[in-house]
Amino acid sequence: MTIHMFPRDPFLPMKKSKKELTEISKALKVLTDTNRLSIIQELMYGSQTVGHIHESLQMEQSLVSHHLSVLKKWGYVFAEKKGREVFYKNSGSIKKGFSKLNFNFGCCSIRLKE
Repeated sequence: MTIHMFPRDPFLPMKKSKKELTEISKALKVLTDTNRLSIIQELMYGSQTVGHIHESLQMEQSLVSHHLSVLKKWGYVFAEKKGREVFYKNSGSIKKGFSKLNFNFGCCSIRLKE
């Protein structure tokens, strides 16, 4: 019996540990909420305030704030204070391409057609 050992493909990401995969799984679960996906979709068009997202999505302002807090915690959005307002924007981990949404999770990426 012959065993062939091949060098690791340098273009493949390093394998993740069980702990890292658990964190990635939790990060994916954050995106299973329809409201959060709606907010992410809204932020694809540029940075926006809670008030603007609230009006645009017809969602309670406190609910928008809650979901933005969760998305910020997991690194999907950034908050930038300008004067008295806080603007939220896409962190870059989710990108909009031509008729696709691309999600990059570190271990892998997912491309969804719109």
